[in-house]
Amino acid sequence: MTWQIAARYRYDWARFTDWARSRGETFLPAGPLVILDYLISHPAADSTQRGRLAAINHAHTTFGYPPPGRAAALRDALTAARYDRTATLRARVQEVLPLPEWGWPEGLFGRRDAAMLVLAAAGLPYKTIAELRLSDLESHPDQVIIGSVPLAVLHATDNEDSCPVAVLHRWTAAVPLLVQAPATMAAARDWLTTGARQPSTLDSTQLAVPLLVSIDRDGRPPLPMTHMAATSVRSIVRNHLSGQVRSHRSRIPDRGDARPGRSELSLVPDSPLPDVHDRGVQARKNAVTLFDDLDLDNVYDEVSRRYDEILNRLHWT
Repeated sequence: MTWQIAARYRYDWARFTDWARSRGETFLPAGPLVILDYLISHPAADSTQRGRLAAINHAHTTFGYPPPGRAAALRDALTAARYDRTATLRARVQEVLPLPEWGWPEGLFGRRDAAMLVLAAAGLPYKTIAELRLSDLESHPDQVIIGSVPLAVLHATDNEDSCPVAVLHRWTAAVPLLVQAPATMAAARDWLTTGARQPSTLDSTQLAVPLLVSIDRDGRPPLPMTHMAATSVRSIVRNHLSGQVRSHRSRIPDRGDARPGRSELSLVPDSPLPDVHDRGVQARKNAVTLFDDLDLDNVYDEVSRRYDEILNRLHWT
């Protein structure tokens, strides 16, 4: 099997497979945590570690497996600056959360944006976040596995407001309603404003929908549902982190607002309507009298005569 590996990768791949066999670990396909353990067990310069990971990625793609080097944990391990940047981002996201999860449409925006934030805090690139599909998430009560590699594994925490597992569960609970009723959004609106209606689940054919979609001010996704642009994801995340996010006002009146309900509106005007009815009736009577006074037969005859005269002048008859 080694001969199928490009020559420049054979040495690093052989070292990894020998280490994995000695530990009883599976090396093809290799999980990101196994690779991370290997890299930690063999410290070296960043460039050397990147070369080792490139060899492992090459072997996986050669034999038809996705490259495990895309996992966020591995990229963080290879670059100290990136690790520090991700740690700072993760701490800032903890400060920003929670976002609204109820109300219309602010609850919908809040659930989606919170999902973006925890995915960014996991170290995933914005392009990867934008390209995720609902089927890329494997949800469990205590963790969410993202991607088949996997790209990242998010673990539950004690803080329900900022727990990445709870945040993703809240958003994925709303996605089925976006898919099944994108036009009226009545089901999503009722659920997020009253909590009385629980969202339904999707069948296997509907799980390929984008995980994150654009939402207009009325809470409607695009038709058909399409992935958000990576630049949009980055802009939303950065706006939240900088405190410059645009607020989404509720478009459902509060039950206690002072505006009158339908039963309180008076059907009788406070002031009398202007006397236009009698004038309108009289105008129609006058029109009938005017037509009676006109000799329309003679008018039609005159029009016909002039028409024939014009045709004769033009030699059309």
